Amino acid sequence: MKKIFNIKVFQIIGSITFFSISFILCHFTHLATFHGKSDAPIIVAILGVITLLVSYIFNLKTLTLTATLGYIISFFIGVLLDTEGIVTGDGMIHDLWIVWITSYWVFNGIGIVCDFVKKIKQRKLQNTSNNILQYIGLFVGVFILGGSIFTYLTKPLTMNDVMQHKPRLFGTVLEIYDNNSMLVQVNSNENISSDKIIVPLDVIMTDVSVSKDDFNIGDIVKVYYDGTMDDKQPAQVNDVYAIFEERISKENPNE
Repeated sequence: MKKIFNIKVFQIIGSITFFSISFILCHFTHLATFHGKSDAPIIVAILGVITLLVSYIFNLKTLTLTATLGYIISFFIGVLLDTEGIVTGDGMIHDLWIVWITSYWVFNGIGIVCDFVKKIKQRKLQNTSNNILQYIGLFVGVFILGGSIFTYLTKPLTMNDVMQHKPRLFGTVLEIYDNNSMLVQVNSNENISSDKIIVPLDVIMTDVSVSKDDFNIGDIVKVYYDGTMDDKQPAQVNDVYAIFEERISKENPNE
């Protein structure tokens, strides 16, 4: 009994030590530049501490392992998948800290599933009836695992995603049509084949929705779109995410 107790204490001290080192590396060293020195390490660490406490209380050894190692591993998964540059079309945009916390949930979900599957199998080998709590624990693990993956794959596009990773163009409004679209003269320094394009005003980001009454001929606008246009003359943008009027000098619209 004393030996088992000593092993458990060693596991707890070891996991806390490794977890603390991982947190320090992510929050106080050069690695912090990857996430912009944000509070992401603290947010994920709070989740990690709670998970470790649960693993200690219920003696979930695999969860202790995934909660300990998963913190730093999930961070590097986030660094690896973090989206840089422009994403055209429906390409998925990955944000480091969202990938980080989602991966960490996945790791912990796997840990919970493994622990309770092991407990259920042990009871079957011992020919003893399974406790309903073990099946509840297994369900929780599956729910966390599946829910994390599903939530990430179906996460909505945010305005921050659009402004950082979607193509944009600057131009001057030439005409405004009754069908909720407008003709825009594209700035000469834009790398676009057509100098005039039709821009639909039915934007995808509904929180910044616009109508033809929001613009006047001569306005300089910034258009975030999916990077594709049809072959008509004038060309027409297929999907528009957001349109903003630029409160800048018309002689220098890109300043």
